[in-house]
Amino acid sequence: MRSMVLAVSLVCSWGVLSSCQVDEEFARRAWLQNTLIEDNRDFLDRDPLATAAKWEKMASDLYFYFRGTSSVFVADLQNPAHGGGWATEFGTAAAAQVATLADPHPENLGTFRWADGTMSVEYNDFDGALYGPYYFGVRRLATGFGVLARRSAELDSDDEAGLAEAVAQGYVDEILALSANEAPTVLRAGQDNGVIIDDLLRRARRDGDAHQNFTRYTRVVDGRRQMILGDLEPPRGAVLTRRMEPLSDEEKRLLTSLLEEYPDTLVDAESLGAQRLYFLDGARRFGAGVSSYPGLRYYLLVADDPDAVNAPVEELLLLEFKELRDPTGVGGLELWPPRPFKHNAERLVTLRRAFHEVPDTDPWLGWAAEGSVGFRVRHLTRYQRNISVDRITEKIADRDWEAADLTRLAYEAGRILARGHARSPTSSGEAGLDAIHAAVHDDPESFVEETRAFTVEYIDRYVADYGLFIELLEQHGPLLGYRPRSHRSLR
Repeated sequence: MRSMVLAVSLVCSWGVLSSCQVDEEFARRAWLQNTLIEDNRDFLDRDPLATAAKWEKMASDLYFYFRGTSSVFVADLQNPAHGGGWATEFGTAAAAQVATLADPHPENLGTFRWADGTMSVEYNDFDGALYGPYYFGVRRLATGFGVLARRSAELDSDDEAGLAEAVAQGYVDEILALSANEAPTVLRAGQDNGVIIDDLLRRARRDGDAHQNFTRYTRVVDGRRQMILGDLEPPRGAVLTRRMEPLSDEEKRLLTSLLEEYPDTLVDAESLGAQRLYFLDGARRFGAGVSSYPGLRYYLLVADDPDAVNAPVEELLLLEFKELRDPTGVGGLELWPPRPFKHNAERLVTLRRAFHEVPDTDPWLGWAAEGSVGFRVRHLTRYQRNISVDRITEKIADRDWEAADLTRLAYEAGRILARGHARSPTSSGEAGLDAIHAAVHDDPESFVEETRAFTVEYIDRYVADYGLFIELLEQHGPLLGYRPRSHRSLR
């Protein structure tokens, strides 16, 4: 990194007689390289090969690049010099302390099956959940829909702008409706949610009822159900897609210990019969996610009976234990509420329960920790499925779905985001709804226009950054020129 800073300095020194006219693209490339390295430094030092694969995955697709660069987005919005005109006319001190996902985008919408069988759609990725400006989330969501449109041959710049407008319109409509004491928006099976969400709910119900994840990840050998190991899908170059590797003895001890404390974090362990769970088998999963690709992720086969290895799948449970990192912070704002969380997994679960329609959309959601390292625990079931941008673009290309169907999804996504912001307390304990309503209610139409205008401009910046990112990998190698320190152990 010192060589890059020196290069910028030399350009300035050479051009001092012409008011130090530094090439903007050169400066942006240097800044982007530094931002990505700093955001991934812990992964780079611990597992450089996995981090290189993460960046290779991001380079393979514009949407993957978008998913892996929320830190770039937040840094841009905090620095007016990066965008000129990206400030908001609708910010207040109170509305800058809203509980938010930090990274809402189309593929972070997914299905849940409640304990009573209700199927609903909510945001499902709260890895970066924290307290910050509400409009950061609105803009991030709008940009995600715009990037989705940019990678589709059937959609154009008017569609990008229209999707951003739909997100913002849904957001302000929900805030105004809730402030008028109207019922909050819900997306549930059995009602008209638009063809994209209804398709997602239908497939989740079908695959969940078929216990599909037991077929995908386990098999019966000599009368005992166990995890399937190896590449369940072929890698794509250095990028793993679905690899399962056996646990070391140390990992088994860790997961057995985590499993003992996990039931105490459930909303209602007693009704689930989960006061005590037993480890039957497990594996480490590689290849999932984009931002979290290099992180620790374990799949566990458990039951409430230690001798249940040959029990039917209805009596068994698959759980995912996922390592959580520190979220991307918002400078100058409180990261934690007055009573700090003990670790990131508690932060995620607490904020998600506050954000969702009910706190136990996944009744098995909880956490466990080893020291300061937290693991979010969830039910590994096909009742939980995400929106897929690939499926959307394919359906639009085949003319099964139309741009209007995607606009409906963007509108509903905006409403669900607003509902979550509104129902969650701010970091100071006040109502999120009151803070946001005070910021937007005087001129909601201008808020929608501001969001649309930002998104149209920022998508072009993102596409340009994607090209710079690929150039950086070609120029500096798979680690962007970073030299990892000696590997550190989590435990």
